[in-house]
Amino acid sequence: MYVRVFSFDCHAPTAGADLLVAQLRLAHLYYNDLIAVERARREAYRKRCDEQSDELRDVAMQIEACVGLKMDARAEAADGRMQARSRRGASDESREAVDLADEDLRRLWDERDRLIRSEKRRDKTFTTALEALDEKVHDDGLEASRNYARQGLFWVTRNAITQSIEQARKSHRPPHFRRGGGIEGQVHVEFRDGVPPVDLAENTQLQIDPVAEGTYDGSRGDRRRGSRTTARIRVGSNEERDPVWVEFPVVVHRPIPPTSRVLRARLCAERVASRMAYRLQITVESPEPRAVAVNDKNAIGIDIGWRWQDAVRVAYTVDAAGNHGPVSLANDVPGSIEHARSIQSIRSRNLDMARADLAEFVARRPTARPRSCGSRPSTRGWSSTTRGRRSGCARGAPSCRGSCAPRGGSRRRRWTRAAT
Repeated sequence: MYVRVFSFDCHAPTAGADLLVAQLRLAHLYYNDLIAVERARREAYRKRCDEQSDELRDVAMQIEACVGLKMDARAEAADGRMQARSRRGASDESREAVDLADEDLRRLWDERDRLIRSEKRRDKTFTTALEALDEKVHDDGLEASRNYARQGLFWVTRNAITQSIEQARKSHRPPHFRRGGGIEGQVHVEFRDGVPPVDLAENTQLQIDPVAEGTYDGSRGDRRRGSRTTARIRVGSNEERDPVWVEFPVVVHRPIPPTSRVLRARLCAERVASRMAYRLQITVESPEPRAVAVNDKNAIGIDIGWRWQDAVRVAYTVDAAGNHGPVSLANDVPGSIEHARSIQSIRSRNLDMARADLAEFVARRPTARPRSCGSRPSTRGWSSTTRGRRSGCARGAPSCRGSCAPRGGSRRRRWTRAAT
């Protein structure tokens, strides 16, 4: 058995959108509360280790210094890329400094773990103090979980966040808070023993309306149109313990294998520019695929991967006879790509140079005289005599009683000459 994840694009919810936003905000707050608890545990853990021995204190100071050097090197590399307008703009020295800092951090973390294990074996009171810190963190996490359960955060989403924090606790790097107001995130559902995909039509956790038969056998356009369906994901329960749903359109662009079992699913909300993007991710467990006999006498294997060597290598091939070699681009192709990037870089650099002058020009520009309706007239608005007669305003403002919307061609021409 092996696990696969299917990701389907979705549209904005058509029912229960306010419930989804409430769940995302609660999940955002719960995650940040657990992060605060974990960061407080790490701070108390470090103070106790510093009090235990001078060696632990020295290692902690070296780790802080190494982290500072790494952040400075990363900032220098980012400045180089920004100035060169290219990912390869970072200097070799800055990249080497980041790599060396990573190696030093790994060595120092291993040394700190070794010293902590040694102190635990030597001093039982030190072990008891660390265990007390872990127990306090566990109690604080349980209290936060109960608090958000009373506020209505669905228990599956709550458990998923708790598991992610437990995973982050194993890392040496401190976890970070999530920014934003909580409109981004995930809501989760899970199935204890897994369910076959055919049962998703009437499940109590996730429902996906089936697509028409033969949808995936037609043309590409038929598949695109026929794979649009509706899905519902559970975000809570009512007083009768019936499911509370969030309904949304989804594009099931490929079928889920009928022999698999659905383990869990989540609806992801992410801000892309000025809009929200949604995805439905379904984790399934499928049996191992059967090996298919192939004619290996004339077979060839291709490993796709771009590498910058003497030329731009895009793949590497090997056949059944043992012949192998790279597949590279023509010499003029990289030059064309770099030329396009240089044009974009020049345009961006000129825009940065003109931005200050543009801001100064906008600041000196006099403010337009306000009109009675508070809207800017347009030629298209003046030409619409029906709109002007109905509302008295080119923009349809009900507060304007016709004082700003001239009617008739002569007055329109006078307004045009005055505006120019």
